Amino acid sequence: CALPIYSSCDVPATPVDRSLHGQTFLMKTADCMVPVAVDTPVLPFVRDSLLATAVGLRYRVTPEVAARGIEAAGCVPGRVERIDHGQDTPVFIDGPTTGHALTATLASLRHLTAGRLVVVAEQQVAETIGDRPFRNRLDRWADELFVAPAGILDEHAGDADILAYARLDRLLSGLQPEDCLLVLGRPPADRRGPDGPDDGEWSIGHVVAGWLRVAHPPRDIPSGRR
Repeated sequence: CALPIYSSCDVPATPVDRSLHGQTFLMKTADCMVPVAVDTPVLPFVRDSLLATAVGLRYRVTPEVAARGIEAAGCVPGRVERIDHGQDTPVFIDGPTTGHALTATLASLRHLTAGRLVVVAEQQVAETIGDRPFRNRLDRWADELFVAPAGILDEHAGDADILAYARLDRLLSGLQPEDCLLVLGRPPADRRGPDGPDDGEWSIGHVVAGWLRVAHPPRDIPSGRR
């Protein structure tokens, strides 16, 4: 039967290595210390991992099993997921719904980024958080912000939408390996429904992922034959 969660449980962590390419931390319990290595580099993911482990301990899940499960999961869907199509610049997509969640992501990435922290956002994200709080947070943490209009994907896009896409193209073309790109919006592969990314909802994640695929085509593997 399920165990009630009444007792307190402290599960601290010690960082071992952290960069835009991932992080390793030591998760400590009363009985052992377990290393955890994940691709998601931000601090909120560590806090979520410790909380999940603490809950698991109350249900007699060992720290080792919890750590391997966290590594297998890799990330929280929709929260600071990596987009990798062979580009040199680290690219992440995040779907924050509160100002606190947005701040946590921005602060973590800014701390790890040697170059520019560039943000590309859907207008809907700014509206969800609130335009003024959204702008205040971006002014503090980001070096450059581009808010994409919804019409950027419309087949009948007007001149303003076409100019916006041209600006996005220049922004992505100018990224350097030491920069970091944060995309604020829906992930390219939507997990919320069976229809996937073709459910009719606009997403800047689809645009950026598509641009990266075109800009960084897979390299042909030599077959050894002439």
